[in-house]
Amino acid sequence: MVQPWLTMQSKFGERAFSHAGPVAWNRLPETIRQAQTQTRFKKLLKTFLFTEFLSLFLTVMSAVLVFVSGHKTFVDADDDADADDADDDDDDDDMVKQYCQPIVNHG
Repeated sequence: MVQPWLTMQSKFGERAFSHAGPVAWNRLPETIRQAQTQTRFKKLLKTFLFTEFLSLFLTVMSAVLVFVSGHKTFVDADDDADADDADDDDDDDDMVKQYCQPIVNHG
């Protein structure tokens, strides 16, 4: 494990390559870090990054689909009374928190 070198206790210092590089390296799975050749390293890294992106993408898309499927169309919304809007807004907020929380905590 590489120890990142950091002289500043701020977000600015954490964004420096001298800090962010070792942090990113340490987050890689052991099998990728111990690849014997550059070709093997690239292949494992590409697969890992694609899998991570796909996982995040599917999580976001499923949250969007759940959120969108819970909403009425504009035509249906015009027919309803405004009194129901307050309850709908609370339900929407709960749904966003439930399905988007894993997205925020990912990675």
